[in-house]
Amino acid sequence: MSGGDSIVCEDFGEFKEALMALRAVDDKIIYELNTSVPTTSFSDQISAFDQCKKLHEKLFSAYSTREKAIKRCIQQTVDDLGLLRSKREKEPDNTVLSQEMSEKQTNLRLMKAELTVEDIVQERSMKVFRERCENCSLTKRPETVSRKSMAINSLQHTNIRGSLLSIRADMADAASSCSTRGTIVPSASFCGQTEAEKLSEALKGSDTSALFDILTRCTNGQRQEIRSKYKEAYGKDPIDDLKSQLKGDVERLALALFDRPDVFDAKELRVAMKGLGTDESVLIEILCTRSSDEIAQIKRAYKEEFNRDLVQDVIDDTSGHFESILLSLLKTERDTSTTVDTQLAKKEGDDLYRAGVAYWGTNESIFNKVFATRSFAQLKATFQAYDDLTGHDIMTAIGREMSGDYKQSLETLAHSVVDMPGYFAKQLYRSMKGLGTNDCQLIRVLVTRSEIDLADVKDAFLREYKKSLADWIKGDTGGDYQKLCLAIIGERE
Repeated sequence: MSGGDSIVCEDFGEFKEALMALRAVDDKIIYELNTSVPTTSFSDQISAFDQCKKLHEKLFSAYSTREKAIKRCIQQTVDDLGLLRSKREKEPDNTVLSQEMSEKQTNLRLMKAELTVEDIVQERSMKVFRERCENCSLTKRPETVSRKSMAINSLQHTNIRGSLLSIRADMADAASSCSTRGTIVPSASFCGQTEAEKLSEALKGSDTSALFDILTRCTNGQRQEIRSKYKEAYGKDPIDDLKSQLKGDVERLALALFDRPDVFDAKELRVAMKGLGTDESVLIEILCTRSSDEIAQIKRAYKEEFNRDLVQDVIDDTSGHFESILLSLLKTERDTSTTVDTQLAKKEGDDLYRAGVAYWGTNESIFNKVFATRSFAQLKATFQAYDDLTGHDIMTAIGREMSGDYKQSLETLAHSVVDMPGYFAKQLYRSMKGLGTNDCQLIRVLVTRSEIDLADVKDAFLREYKKSLADWIKGDTGGDYQKLCLAIIGERE
């Protein structure tokens, strides 16, 4: 089978033809299922189990190849459309550009439709798989096949195994060993009164360089003291003076630095749910990456700031499995222990498999319980146990079995467990990728990670995208906004 990377995206006819060739692999696997999987009447269960496991891995590999190819071409077409739009803005009367844009938009719609077709194709082959492998199902593992031998056997399938999971985990472990991971650290010679006086002078003189220096050389706790001393000395809130001096994105960023972390998150959640529509991505980014203690503080801050109940607002604005996982997280029942129970990890790795890939449909309650209550250390061990057991990582299972906002929630939780800095590097990349900048997301990540792991996020960004975070910020922002962003990431000019 030719790899999905060889598919040409520019011409939809060629794209479709190549995709059909990749889908032909499913027919071959279905043929193998119908001809090579023995029934219990003619063969022992171990032989049938081994054959089903092999064909199961083939199916997953084929699904993954096609989905990546389709999504790659969709993204490439979106990027091409962005370039054409930029050109047309400069040449609004250019009919050739208009025609090219129309063709690209048609291709984009057709490619997106192929994702739906892909779901149908995959369901067809999985239906045959379930029917043929029901009696020797991977959910009914033969007693004579030990878990240890299964794990050793799965290690041999390095082309299918989620080696990325181990790499990410190693990176996360290396990051956690650093004594200081934030780009903003406590000022050793801090004096709240002195800093309040410096802040007043900077605001009076419209000295943004001095202002940004104060904001980014002090931690949030120290900024709270500066704010208090400023009120005592000058009889007013420095926030009001900041608003009169700064405008636009730089104002929003500076004000965000003066908010307590729990208050800032509460404000972001309120904006995400206020009015018509809901920004689910904000709910996911905040609630799926914060600790139980942090979520408890956010709930209190939400009540204090808006006199509203965060849990009730989530219930009113979400539904289905997405609502269920958020409510599970809002219960703040996650274990805080750093001790890992290896036997529990193996059991729950198996539970997740039985609730997902090996289950007709998906048992979301099992996923919610494990993902929302286990410590990150325990989850990391569980994900590794799942990998050893099945021959594919947990992200693959989530991608295959879940959909929509629920899928994104579980992916965020899993990504956070194995590589928190990598997750936020991806969020920063998304905020600046393509036409325009998602400044709300950029500000949110820079502010909330600045004292936690932003130095590690910078490293992960460079490693993943082959260009420094500072260079991306310089390319997507300007003026004082750019200067303050760079100062937060420790790249002062």
